[in-house]
Amino acid sequence: MICKNCEGSLRTDFGYCPQCGAKIVGKRLTFRGILSDFVIIVFDIDNSFIRTFTHLFSKPEAVINGYISGVRKKHLNPISYMGIALTLSGLIVFLIQKYYRSLFDFTGGNTNVNPVFSEKWSDIVFDFN
Repeated sequence: MICKNCEGSLRTDFGYCPQCGAKIVGKRLTFRGILSDFVIIVFDIDNSFIRTFTHLFSKPEAVINGYISGVRKKHLNPISYMGIALTLSGLIVFLIQKYYRSLFDFTGGNTNVNPVFSEKWSDIVFDFN
């Protein structure tokens, strides 16, 4: 067996490559596997997503400086974090637009604003998000 990352030789009972440390994936990529990996990333005991989220609010300079200086295992990598954050924010915007749209008043309490214009403006805001 050959490692797909460093092309080093592997035994079939290895879980990780001894040369580069990459995880050996022997199964096909399925939706169930992706969902399982997502659940492990988000809800694992050693949860780097929640740690990254809380540290970005409490001490963002430590997260950024640590990542730049080479501390990469302590926090979730930026691309994965951005992907999860964009997915969650998109889901929230979709739910607001679908079920809670009537709670938003885009007229700002001003009676001189045309309600049709307000509705079109809210469509633009929600579509842009």
